[in-house]
Amino acid sequence: MGLRADDRFVTDGERQRFQASPPKPNFRYHYKFVGVDEALRAADLLPPRSQAFAAVLCHATSWMIDYKSCPASAADLRASPAAYASETPSIANPLTSDVLWPVEDTARVNLTCQLYQRYLKAGAVVPLATKFGHDCPEPDFASAVQFVQAQTIRDARRRTQMIRHRWTVLFQLALIALCLGASTWWFWRHRYV
Repeated sequence: MGLRADDRFVTDGERQRFQASPPKPNFRYHYKFVGVDEALRAADLLPPRSQAFAAVLCHATSWMIDYKSCPASAADLRASPAAYASETPSIANPLTSDVLWPVEDTARVNLTCQLYQRYLKAGAVVPLATKFGHDCPEPDFASAVQFVQAQTIRDARRRTQMIRHRWTVLFQLALIALCLGASTWWFWRHRYV
């Protein structure tokens, strides 16, 4: 859509404002890319192993899928050094994806692969994994809060069990050392008798 130069009802100021405000990214369905950007921001605020995190990424992927999923397999994406070299897989900014991939279909497929790659890296193993981006459940934000609390409690219990295990091992080693020391003392004492 462009303004014709000979349109007499359009002022020069309006032409300049129109030229200065193209949609970002400059794709036909740019609002889907804006939605993916917002979903990525929402996913950053959720605990990575929660159902809500996986569901938000699943919905974002569903907006990018146009009857075809990411052509790469999960094994290929896991083996990709770009995703697993860092703590969080880098995802191209959806709002500037038209610079990286000028063709909208290419941008959608690449963003789909990157979203799925992020899910594989940080998401929970949930039933939606087999049809990621197709049949997405609603995010359960209430359980995400409980998930954080449960994860904190689980980590605390694990640490106390490790500490308790260490003390048990140290006690057993001390008991063995005491027995060896006592038997050595007895042997040395009764050796010349």
